[in-house]
Amino acid sequence: MDSDETRALRPFSRENRPWWGLSARWAATIAGCVVAVAVLVTVLGLALGWFKAATDVVSPENVKAQYHDAYTNYEALRATAGNVCSAEAAVAAEPDPSARSQRVSQVQAYQQNYRRIAANYDAAYDDAFRAKHVGPGDLPAKAPDLESALRDAGCR
Repeated sequence: MDSDETRALRPFSRENRPWWGLSARWAATIAGCVVAVAVLVTVLGLALGWFKAATDVVSPENVKAQYHDAYTNYEALRATAGNVCSAEAAVAAEPDPSARSQRVSQVQAYQQNYRRIAANYDAAYDDAFRAKHVGPGDLPAKAPDLESALRDAGCR
């Protein structure tokens, strides 16, 4: 049997091992393996998350949503251009100067609305994760400017 002094010199001898029965070297090895597995699982999870994002872009639900948004915005652009056209015609036909001023304000409001819708349309088309790869091919990649939209509507 070892004396207390000899045991003190060998802190991790069989008699002095912790209650779970492992030496410090084995405990460190197991802890290192657990950390390595955790890092591996984290890296794989992130990588698979990127693959999932790529498949979500071309999923049927996303394609439907992007087509719906694109056509809705494009039709809103056309309708707003028609509103600008009608409002400009009302300005030209208005004989009363105070009412004419109000009509000019309406034209400006329609023009602002057109620019807002055009910005939304362009942002959706420029976003690769939203529509760049799945957007409708029969619509322009950029919203037409207001002047060309008015020409297309037959106002100019």
